[in-house]
Amino acid sequence: MNTKHKVILFHILLFLFIFIYFLRLYPFLPYNGDDWYFGGALRKPWPMWGVFNPIKVLPEVLEPLTGYISAFLIYPVTGDYIGAFTVSYALVIAIIMTFFCFMYYVFMKRKIALSGKTAAALELLFFLFFFVSFKSWGDQCKYFGFWTSDVNCFFNYPIPGMFNAALVMLLALEDMTLEVVEKWSSTKKGLVLLFIYFSIFSSIQMSIILSGYCLVRIVYDMLIKNRFGKSCNLKEYLKRSWFYITIIGVWFGSLIFEAKGWRAHLVSDSGGFSHQSLLSTISGFTGLISQMNTLFLIISLLSIILSIFFIVRKKDESEKQTDIRVLFGTICLNVICLTYLLLVYTKAGGRYAKRPDAMWAFICLFFFLVSISLAIIIKHIPVIKSLFPLGIVILFVLMINQNFHRNIYPMDYRTCKAIDEYIINQVITADRTGKNEVEVRVPDDHQEENWPHTIYMADWLQNTLYAHHLIEKRLKITIVPDEAVNDMFYTYDRNKMEAFHDLEQSRSLYSIIQRKVFGK
Repeated sequence: MNTKHKVILFHILLFLFIFIYFLRLYPFLPYNGDDWYFGGALRKPWPMWGVFNPIKVLPEVLEPLTGYISAFLIYPVTGDYIGAFTVSYALVIAIIMTFFCFMYYVFMKRKIALSGKTAAALELLFFLFFFVSFKSWGDQCKYFGFWTSDVNCFFNYPIPGMFNAALVMLLALEDMTLEVVEKWSSTKKGLVLLFIYFSIFSSIQMSIILSGYCLVRIVYDMLIKNRFGKSCNLKEYLKRSWFYITIIGVWFGSLIFEAKGWRAHLVSDSGGFSHQSLLSTISGFTGLISQMNTLFLIISLLSIILSIFFIVRKKDESEKQTDIRVLFGTICLNVICLTYLLLVYTKAGGRYAKRPDAMWAFICLFFFLVSISLAIIIKHIPVIKSLFPLGIVILFVLMINQNFHRNIYPMDYRTCKAIDEYIINQVITADRTGKNEVEVRVPDDHQEENWPHTIYMADWLQNTLYAHHLIEKRLKITIVPDEAVNDMFYTYDRNKMEAFHDLEQSRSLYSIIQRKVFGK
């Protein structure tokens, strides 16, 4: 088996693992109003002025398409409508996440000049960072790097983030000068343009990864190349930086579009920039960081410091310049991204800074910075590579440890699936019996607007069921919260569940003595 086949096999196995993880260990299903709306409402695939989300082309096209895959390809085979959503969500997530990891592998191999095996090992470490960084031993874990509050948020945050991060790694492999782009084939130009289009028009929170990278490249070309190279020549500068300047310009245009949307107006009505709101946002972010594993943070910071130390002492000037550009460029991108997100969430509401999905761009870039630091350290201390197998196995075991909190929904997956089926069966029965109106009983969730089974999800639910051909005509649905539905499905109170107990705590010497001597 040659190297190319090994790389393909490695990423096929990674894809299968991710698919199984999101199919069985962390399954998604449509559960709240947003999930049902975007499960079937396929928007026009271009920015639209004045709508609720003017530039969210990628999530609002990809999520409904995933719903169509579940309804028209998987459901006819399995006969399980809700289960088909879980399969299609896991499939799409696995494809995008595997591509994201593959681009990381290519970047580390070509840009950092690592061997294939070392790049693959760092790829696995980078991937595992997302799953173990929030796990604290002896306590329950609420978050991980791909945590979202629902499936709709996964399409709105991590997926656009992975698109933008993968594109940045692709662009970083070569200088995007006019001469370079002119040598590309029409197919390559078209694919890169498509990639850029969906990265910019995805999410103003996640597109900062791409625009921030372009800003770093523009500043680098302006301050470094022109200062220490030939005298500044505007024409030559534009030929070298036009690609990044164009992306920045389009990105600014997307911000204007988004500012004129309904969502932006709602945010403007509910908050604004103030000293208090900024402090609240910073407090939310520090709260998020405080939930990360302390040992992981310490090792990460030490790795970054040690990598800087090794770069300063490096003698090979060519390799030194490459490491400086990559490491300090990543640090600058982290700073730009964090500053931007804090400013955005100061306007939109500090609660977003508490969430790992809303802060995914910074989290991803921080993990990337740590892995870059490890790559630089490995070049100076090659023996560290012998620790990779042990480290990967330890992190993998921590990743799949299901004693930790594992569900994003109010109840377990099977209960939520049963509730979904109960709700849609009421609509399907009404449709098949010729009714034009139906009262749909849902759990009384005792939340504002009865979230997650909102009163206003009636139109969204019937729209998705109609788009997926589960009902023959559109019905007038009235959502009715009902405590009787709670009694049917809510068989236990999550707030009264037994707390997590570490395995070793239950085997402590004290507990053994109690059982042996006192019979307790």
